[in-house]
Amino acid sequence: MISVALVYDNDVFKKELISFLNGLEEINLLFDVPNEIELIKALRNRNVLPEIILIDSKLQLKDKLKAEDILRTEFPKSTLIVLSLFTKTNPISNLVSAGLKEYLSKNITLDILKDAVEKASKTK
Repeated sequence: MISVALVYDNDVFKKELISFLNGLEEINLLFDVPNEIELIKALRNRNVLPEIILIDSKLQLKDKLKAEDILRTEFPKSTLIVLSLFTKTNPISNLVSAGLKEYLSKNITLDILKDAVEKASKTK
């Protein structure tokens, strides 16, 4: 089973993602939080860490780079997948080259999201 955490502040979209993830037998949604600050707090207070962290790209790039640095240092076994409204040519691609596993358009199908989570889990 793949353990996942969700970082998203839009309640409507987050509820849909939670419903989808909870409906998949191979995924265990450990927790969801609204931002990177809450993510770091949640991770520091858990005994079981997520393999995959799905994170919204909406927060500022500076915050993401800081969060990525903390995650890489303190939680190197957790893999980030960024969900973005942008295309491959946006600034989020800089995060991929900084060590993120992948970023995905929010316009993808839920099956593509599921496949990306499974792929990221297998390529650790």
